[in-house]
Amino acid sequence: MQPPDRRSIYAWARDNLVLPAAYAVPGPVDFASSRYLMAPLDAVQSETVRTVTCYGAIQTGKSLMVETAIPWVIANAPGPIMWTMQSDEDAKEQAQTRFNELLRTCKPVAAIMPQDRHKATTTETYFGNFFLLLNGANLNNLQSKSIRWKFNSEVWLWKQGLLKHAEGRVSKFEETQSSKIFNESQGGTAGDDMDLAWGAGHCAIWHVRCAACAELVPLDFFARMDADPEKYAGVVWADDAKRPDGSYNIGRAADSARWRCKRCGHE
Repeated sequence: MQPPDRRSIYAWARDNLVLPAAYAVPGPVDFASSRYLMAPLDAVQSETVRTVTCYGAIQTGKSLMVETAIPWVIANAPGPIMWTMQSDEDAKEQAQTRFNELLRTCKPVAAIMPQDRHKATTTETYFGNFFLLLNGANLNNLQSKSIRWKFNSEVWLWKQGLLKHAEGRVSKFEETQSSKIFNESQGGTAGDDMDLAWGAGHCAIWHVRCAACAELVPLDFFARMDADPEKYAGVVWADDAKRPDGSYNIGRAADSARWRCKRCGHE
């Protein structure tokens, strides 16, 4: 036996997870260039947080947070795990093309993987006293089993009402204050299940601290100056990057790009 690893999930992942070639950036997991993913993972690890909900654009690492958290859970905080995606087909594809290989290359997880082939199928793995299920968002999958760790992906594509059934899977573990729900999705429609989940908690928005005025400023790509709304702030570039015909000289824009504080104008 060994005590759990109390480092942050992303610190643990840096030493134990290697992304296979199916990922755009294969190799050891390193969140140094994706620091906006750290706070949600801290919330996943926190014993005082029951639900974490993340909105994000495509290809911003939402699924990577789940793929990082689940191996950490298996190795350090085991309990019944269910990762639900938009359909059974999507769950099977995720397992075959990315996730299962990630688990096989994670040494702490590989060390306890069942050797009986009947206990480790494409989307189901039974570790003895707990299990991992990957499935689609339908009523049949979201009934009967008691789950401690509930991961829900692309909830905006789910049939409305299913998220409540997913949340109901953790009720017994919630009674002992050991449950966790993690929702991640693109934006859907105002008032849908994901929107209500997002609005139910504390909303944290990524900011940067200006080096000149020391104020926290929202990380908006396009913004307007507080003192002069006619001037742009946020990410800006040289005026001559825009050609007379309205198109952009991408190279000139990239070479001259910089960050301008909307409060004081510091670049």
